[in-house]
Amino acid sequence: MTKPMPLEEEWLGDIRTVIAGSQFCDADAEPGDNLSLEREPDNPHDSHAIRIENEDFEKVGYVPRKIASWLAPVMDVGQVLADVDAEAHDDDQSPVRLKLFLCHKGADILDLVSDPIDERHAIHRTVLETFIASEDWTRQDVVAGVGSRLAALFKRDLLPETKMLLALFPHRAEAVVKKQCEATLNAARLFISSLEIRTAIRHKNLTLFPIYSPNGHTPSYDLLKEAIEASQAEVTEMSEDGVVSELQIINRGTRRILIPEGIMLTGAKQDRIVNVTVLVAAASTFTLPVSCVEEGRWSSVSHGFKATHYAPHSLRANNNASVREDRESGGRGHGDQNQVWNDVARTMSDMHVESETQSLPESYEKASDLMAAYGNSISLPEGCSGVLVGIAGRICGMDYFGHADTFARMWPGLSDAYFFEAARHATDEAVIPDRQASDYLATVRETLNTSRSTLGEGTELYLSDPRITGSALWDTDRLCHLTASTVPEDAP
Repeated sequence: MTKPMPLEEEWLGDIRTVIAGSQFCDADAEPGDNLSLEREPDNPHDSHAIRIENEDFEKVGYVPRKIASWLAPVMDVGQVLADVDAEAHDDDQSPVRLKLFLCHKGADILDLVSDPIDERHAIHRTVLETFIASEDWTRQDVVAGVGSRLAALFKRDLLPETKMLLALFPHRAEAVVKKQCEATLNAARLFISSLEIRTAIRHKNLTLFPIYSPNGHTPSYDLLKEAIEASQAEVTEMSEDGVVSELQIINRGTRRILIPEGIMLTGAKQDRIVNVTVLVAAASTFTLPVSCVEEGRWSSVSHGFKATHYAPHSLRANNNASVREDRESGGRGHGDQNQVWNDVARTMSDMHVESETQSLPESYEKASDLMAAYGNSISLPEGCSGVLVGIAGRICGMDYFGHADTFARMWPGLSDAYFFEAARHATDEAVIPDRQASDYLATVRETLNTSRSTLGEGTELYLSDPRITGSALWDTDRLCHLTASTVPEDAP
């Protein structure tokens, strides 16, 4: 049975696999359980059999035969120790994570022998050289690709330790991603620390805190609205029948296109909002996750979409929460559509505006006079790259773009959303102190985390604070977009 790992053992890496033969066992492995291994050299079906037991020492199954064929020999001679953790699962399989540790007796497994004694040891040295070198590689796809090609060697007569190294390449690929994510996260947090919040601009119940960046970069991408107007991009339904939760982006240009979370797309079969900020590669077609903000229509008014307004932060906060849950479970960023429709209906009711199709963009148009009352009294200073917004004594959210010019071009659509939300709470007036704004930005910085994956190009990040939802997109050593929305106090 596997014993606790001595401190001096060297961790080699993890192998994700499943428990074999669990259907023939009465006991189960629960997610999070630390399981143990027991060799069965006298097993009549496989002399390399390794039994897996749960925390009550009951058999729950076996290590898959392919892994046991090389793991048993290195365990038997004391070269490697293994620990096992059960992981969560959604199907009939029982996934586990094998954690491998190199013992003193197995130190020579990682020795680059200058003059191998035979072909098997020569192949081991070749694989080992690549394995060691890959630790410093920075491209996950390269590590995974090399590991996949080398895996073909499994069919040959190899040393058990060589097969172990081949099985560890997927872990090496994951380590590359983890290292890059940590570096990106540290850089993004440091960058947010450099942002400067300047003197607030106030009108009635609305407070705007301009955000300045010390070194704005020249964008290497175009904005969706401008790309559509220049016929460099087209946003359409996925097909003639359409899909509520997805749209198709066709980028015909030679530059990437930035599509920020929260922007509203109007036209085609119904109006939508974008769920996740993405950078769409040049000359490519991309599937964009969206949510509908027009419940009462499913008929075409145009072939494509236009990028128009922005959704209010109260709606974005609830939608971001469900989208993040979907992303963390491996999804492509689909939200809770019923929640979005409920939020649209409640917003329209609060604003005393009506739309035959329950269209949020149409509500903006009908509330234009109320919004203009704010727009005519507020002017942001030049050079800011973002804004942090407070309404009725409470910070409701923020949006930051990587360049002052980019933010200036986004401001007309963004400001409509802020003014709409302020008009919704027009009777509540309160002053927001500067310290509250700086504390909010600090919370955004401290709760920023890297996502499991990224839709499109760049690196996707998200906020883990339960009171604030939001995301960011990091690309070329800069934040393309950082957004945060405070969860409404009456949120479900």
